[in-house]
Formats: sequence, structure tokens, C-alpha cells
Amino acid sequence: MAVVKKTVVLDDRIERFVRQTQAILLQAEPPVEASYSAAVNFMLLAAVHEASRPEGLSPETRTVIWDFARDVATIDALNLRERLDAVRAALSRRERTPDGDRGRPG
Repeated sequence: MAVVKKTVVLDDRIERFVRQTQAILLQAEPPVEASYSAAVNFMLLAAVHEASRPEGLSPETRTVIWDFARDVATIDALNLRERLDAVRAALSRRERTPDGDRGRPG
């Protein structure tokens, strides 16, 4: 069963690769009707598969992904955008709720 996530914040570099992956899938022979989500899952499956090999990821790949994970400014920006999206969604839900059902004491 799939898990539906309404929001995921991607770094610009990752976004470009997702779009490139989607284009590759669409241009494959035979073509794959790949949505954006299918392209993200394709990339994640490839990464998980590579990481689970007995020899694991290459030293270069490990360096790149750990450099990304330790890039505090980028991680903070991604986390902030995700949190702001969650707050916006909560406010939007609250605005759509009738006045009588806003959790106020009666």
C-alpha cells in the first residue's frame, strides 16, 4: 500500500534530478507513464538498492550525501519550508471550518 504525503520539500538540485528522471522514463523504450511521484520513487528505489549491495555505496557517493546532510543551511531551509507549509495547511483548514466548530469553549 502506498503512503500519500501531500508535501515534500526538495532541494533544487534534487528537483532537477527528479525532472530529469521523469523525462528519461517518459522517453524509455517502451515509454513509462511516469508521474512526478513515480520518478521520485524510482530514484529512491535505485538509491536503496545501491546502498544495500554488499559493497555498499561508493566512497564518492557517501561523501556527497553526507556533505548534503551536514549542510546545515540547506537542511534548515528545507525544514523551515516544510514547517511553514504545515502551518499554512493548518491555517487553511481552520479558515474553512465553520465558526461554531473552532474548538472554542461553548
